[in-house]
Order: sequence, then structure tokens, then C-alpha cells
Amino acid sequence: MNTSLTTASRSKHAPLASTNFEAFRSAVTQIADRIQRRRKARANYAALRDLDDHMLRDIGLTRSDVIDLQNFGRGR
Repeated sequence: MNTSLTTASRSKHAPLASTNFEAFRSAVTQIADRIQRRRKARANYAALRDLDDHMLRDIGLTRSDVIDLQNFGRGR
């Protein structure tokens, strides 16, 4: 068997451990991103919730808009 052909055919595919590591790293990154987005969303909701009705009206929102944001605004 020609060793140059064997070596060339092996180099086409990534090692299984490398592929598994990349998949694991991708999953961890996605989880971390999701956690960060939820923390930001909670902080934004808390900031809006703490505003009085006059301040909310100044930015074009009502108290029910803030409640709707908490209840229905996820994943959008």
C-alpha cells in the first residue's frame, strides 16, 4: 500500500476527539450565551419595573407593556 495515499486519506477527517471537543465547546458557549441573555433581560425588566408611570409614559410604555414584556417577551 502506498503510504502517501494512506496519509492523505487520514488527514481528510478530523479526529473524533477533536470533533467531540468542538461539539462540547459549542454547547457550553450556547448555554453561557443563553444565561447571559436571560440575565440581561431580567435586569432590563427590573429597571423598567422600578420606573414610575410618568417615566414609563415618557418613553412610550405603560405598566401593562412592562408586564407583557416579562410574560411574553422571551425568545424574541
